[in-house]
Amino acid sequence: MARCYVRNGVWAWSVERQIKELGELWDADASFRDALPADRARAAGRVRPEWLVERAALLRPSGRRSETIYVATLLVIAVTESDLVKVILAAAGRNAAIMAQDSRFTIPAHATAEVVGAAITDWQRAKMLARTTGGRLIGVEVAAERRRADTARKVKVARPLWRDRRKRRLSTEQVAEEVGLSVKTLYQELGRRPRIGKESGDE
Repeated sequence: MARCYVRNGVWAWSVERQIKELGELWDADASFRDALPADRARAAGRVRPEWLVERAALLRPSGRRSETIYVATLLVIAVTESDLVKVILAAAGRNAAIMAQDSRFTIPAHATAEVVGAAITDWQRAKMLARTTGGRLIGVEVAAERRRADTARKVKVARPLWRDRRKRRLSTEQVAEEVGLSVKTLYQELGRRPRIGKESGDE
């Protein structure tokens, strides 16, 4: 039997991304999902194992012959390296293997010490990659927000120059150069310029 597990509060792995990584498995098999409150999920490094109620239900001994627990990444199934070891032992107690879809790393139901060590290494690799990716995504968004704010500030400066052509008689290109925006952006933000000597109207 296959079982899937997702949760929030994972570095760079939204629940939506996890479900996408699991693909058809999520729709076809038994699924478990922990939904942590925003204040708990905000810092992935501070998530506590005892908060993961659905994970505890997933790992509870069942007496089944064998099954596989699928996760998008090992980061989902465990919050620390030591927690991962506990999860592996709990999975062995219900004769379950664990498979991470992102790396295709599989921990058999009764893993050797060598496999457990390799699993910890895979968890650490996934953490490093996710934190790097997460930081990059945050950086991109911050940069985009700064660009939007800078554009808004420049558009505010450009607006009176754009609408009043009688005093300074600046050409469109001169306005763009003065405020540091492209002509295309000015037209997108401010529309067509009024005619000289008119309060409004198109060129």
